[in-house]
Amino acid sequence: MTKARQLADLGNAYDDGAITGSNMIINGDFSVSQRGDYTSASAVSNGVYYLDRWNVQSGIAGTLQDTGYKVKVVATSTGSGVLAIKQSIEDKNIHPHKGKVVTVSCKVTSNSSNARIVIYADNWIALGSQNDVHSGGGNEETLSATFTVPSDLSGFLQVRVGFENAASNGNPSVSANDYFEVSEVKLEVGDTATPFEHRSYADELAKCQRYYWQNTQDYAYYAYQYSTGNKFMPIFHPVEMRAIPTSTVVYNAGSFSVFSPDKLQWKAYVGSAYNDAQPYYTTSAKFDAEL
Repeated sequence: MTKARQLADLGNAYDDGAITGSNMIINGDFSVSQRGDYTSASAVSNGVYYLDRWNVQSGIAGTLQDTGYKVKVVATSTGSGVLAIKQSIEDKNIHPHKGKVVTVSCKVTSNSSNARIVIYADNWIALGSQNDVHSGGGNEETLSATFTVPSDLSGFLQVRVGFENAASNGNPSVSANDYFEVSEVKLEVGDTATPFEHRSYADELAKCQRYYWQNTQDYAYYAYQYSTGNKFMPIFHPVEMRAIPTSTVVYNAGSFSVFSPDKLQWKAYVGSAYNDAQPYYTTSAKFDAEL
């Protein structure tokens, strides 16, 4: 791409209302993975989150691997079905753009011409064109799709990348060892895909922790009395969570239970059996407010 073309595209994006930092996709560079290390290929399950904010739509067996700021998905069976990664956009982030033209783009490497971008809104209405398809030649290609966000959008907007057709076109045919590798996913206002902007890791992590965070190391907490014979430990989430999270806490010293979690904090209730000075240890604390 020539410098003149780059400048023209950036000027067009500016005219459309796109601004720096406008990517509505979170963890579009796949840098955050609080749930685990996927540097080795792991079998995927439908609806399960792997790298932060990304889960899998799987009607075909496959594996997922973090290949270094990229995600690679490989089919391990043959059939007609979906195998894709997906991210749902929170209504608060998409609301200002209802009725506007937006563009989703990413870099994709694949050996299949069924690798594409598909966007869904409310009631599984497929948006965008079907021209955003990889050639299947095994090279890295930039795919993009431009569409209009429904002005009456009342629920979700979901971006998917992988082996999938629009709902009206049925499922694609997938063969064992078909693969797609994705990086630099971006959703922005306007009809032009602009270069991907890398946020700092700290910023990306904080955005992810609005939906999920965990501590998997031994951690000591101290209880405080809040009424006669009752003690609890107030622990604040790193950031305010999207909604009241579900919680899973595992302890290895001192018995306690989660008490009244909310979007800002959780409390570990320890009863009256222990002194205020006694620490209580968790081996794992997980809080989930994903869409």
